[in-house]
Amino acid sequence: MESTQTEEAPKVDVKEPVKPIGEVIIGNTDPRSLTEEQFINSPDILYHGTEKPFDFSKNFDYIKFDSPHTRTLGAGFYVTPDQKDAELFSEAFGAHEPLAIPFLPYKARMFDFRAEGGTGRKNAPVPVELMREWAERYKQFYDSQYADYAPGEDKRLDGVKLIIMENFTRYLTYINRLVADNKPVDLRAMMGIDGDQNLSEMTSHLLKPLMVDRGFDGIIYIEGGDHPEHRNTLPATYVFYNLDKIGTYKAWHDTDSE
Repeated sequence: MESTQTEEAPKVDVKEPVKPIGEVIIGNTDPRSLTEEQFINSPDILYHGTEKPFDFSKNFDYIKFDSPHTRTLGAGFYVTPDQKDAELFSEAFGAHEPLAIPFLPYKARMFDFRAEGGTGRKNAPVPVELMREWAERYKQFYDSQYADYAPGEDKRLDGVKLIIMENFTRYLTYINRLVADNKPVDLRAMMGIDGDQNLSEMTSHLLKPLMVDRGFDGIIYIEGGDHPEHRNTLPATYVFYNLDKIGTYKAWHDTDSE
């Protein structure tokens, strides 16, 4: 699951190990071959904490259903491997009773940002080549939207739009400096204005197309969570950009998701 703003994501591990786990394939067993009991007891089980039940399908509109809980790591479907953590998310989102819906992935190619060889509770820095590609994509986005903007001189915009534009311009300076300095940086710190992880949502819309173009169905990352108890558990966030690779028991048995 994701964090919106209440808890800061764990700091990147800048000592050894400093490399992320990287590419992993999760869900080796076809969920359509499992009974409901086998499904629930699968070692690959994941949970989505939510305030209300819903019917999931590969065409599920997660943005409409679960906004604003779909943004810090790009528009995707957020799950976590621990049922209790999912229930805490459910409570944080306003559920009267904790609700954690079980899901299984199948042959999902994920990029795991957690530190290689670590405890699974720390993130590694963003790989240099990925950061450079991110910076280039951001520059293309910025040029397409704000190339004509002159800080302090644009009188065409109202106050809110002007602030947004100024923030995008500040971020361009920040990401160019990151690439030039080549210093280790956490994923959400890389996406936030001046490295502020709580402001990562401003550019996170670019993360999904970047990872999808690299051939990934989603990512794995440690976030701080939305519930006070998440400070102790540091839940792992699994974000699926490709909904063909994940589903409930009912969804896997009702549709062809291969």
